[in-house]
Amino acid sequence: MDHPRGQRSVDLFAEAFGQLQEQMVATDADVLGAVYEEYGLSSDAFGQHFTPHSVCETMAEIAGVGDESDTNDRQTVLDPACGSGRTLLVAGRKQPDALFVGQDKDPLCARMTALNCCFLNLDAYVIQGDSLTVEFQRAWQTSYSSLGGSVRELDDDEVEELHEWVTDAFENTVEGDNQPRPAQGTDTGSEDQASPVATSVPSEQASLGAFGGSD
Repeated sequence: MDHPRGQRSVDLFAEAFGQLQEQMVATDADVLGAVYEEYGLSSDAFGQHFTPHSVCETMAEIAGVGDESDTNDRQTVLDPACGSGRTLLVAGRKQPDALFVGQDKDPLCARMTALNCCFLNLDAYVIQGDSLTVEFQRAWQTSYSSLGGSVRELDDDEVEELHEWVTDAFENTVEGDNQPRPAQGTDTGSEDQASPVATSVPSEQASLGAFGGSD
C-alpha cells in the first residue's frame, strides 16, 4: 500500500531521528539509553545495567578527561563495555576534540552508542564484539563536521585494521604509551591527525542506512 509523502516508513524514521536528536540537545541526556531501560530491555542474563550519569561523571573526572595534557597528542577515550555510550557522551562533552572508542557485545547497544556519538558530533569508533575475547563482529565510525555528525559502517578490511589498532592501544597503555596511531584512511590535511575521519557528511537517511544488514 502506497502512503503519501510524510507518512512513508522512511519519512517517519527520519522524523523520529530528528526528534531524538533534538531531545538529546534539549535535555543533555542519553535519551536512547533511558528508553532502553524504561521499557525493560536491559537484562540480568547479559549483565546489562547502564551506569548512572553521576557515576559516569565521576569516572571521567578520575580518568582525567578534559584535563590539560603535557603533550600535543590527541587524547583517546576507550570504553570496553560501553552499553548505550553514556560514559563516552560524558567524556565527549568534557573533551569533544578527543577520539572515542566504544565496544559492546550486544548489537543493539553498539548501535545506540554509534547513534549517540553521531548525535554529539564526535569522532568515534564503535565496535560490536566481546572485549574479553578481543572479538570484533561489526564496527561503525562516526565523524565530526561543521554540518553535524555522520556515521558509516566499516568494511571487513577496515574492521581488521581497527582490531589491530585497538589491540595495540591496550598494549601501549600497559607499557605507558596511551597514544594509539592507526593508519591514515583519508587525507585530512593534518600530519597530526590520529585517525582516519570520513570527509563526507551523509544525510540522516544515509546515516540510518549504516545500521542495515544482519548482525
